[in-house]
Amino acid sequence: MFRSGKITRTRTSEHLVTTFSDEKLFTVQADFNSQNHRVLAKTSEEAFGNGRTIHQASHPASVMVFGSGSADGKTPLLFVDQEVKIDKEVYISEILEKTLLPWTQKHFNRRHWVFQQGGATAHTAKLSQQWSESRLPAFIPKD
Repeated sequence: MFRSGKITRTRTSEHLVTTFSDEKLFTVQADFNSQNHRVLAKTSEEAFGNGRTIHQASHPASVMVFGSGSADGKTPLLFVDQEVKIDKEVYISEILEKTLLPWTQKHFNRRHWVFQQGGATAHTAKLSQQWSESRLPAFIPKD
């Protein structure tokens, strides 16, 4: 039985033309785990003298990366500047309009496609949902 609309889409092969997107924040400096880095020394000065102490930055360098893909292709990765906060305006103008739309228009040409975005605040904002509904051929809303 296929009661859910999401499950029904797999019967019509609509999942094959669904474009999924997500962002990921990558940090350059991994978290330090003292369980994995042991130093045998009699004093902290001795450990420091051997160059075996670990410096942890309070705000390590990071990069936000956006990507989207479907069963038969993927967008170019978009690297977001560190000082940029992805709110609904940035999400629409920089990600949807400048990255996703040009790629989907070229990739799918005139074929039907569906967009599924993540659950981040910028994605589920009313303005983002309205933009997607008015400019995309089909999308899966937040509900």
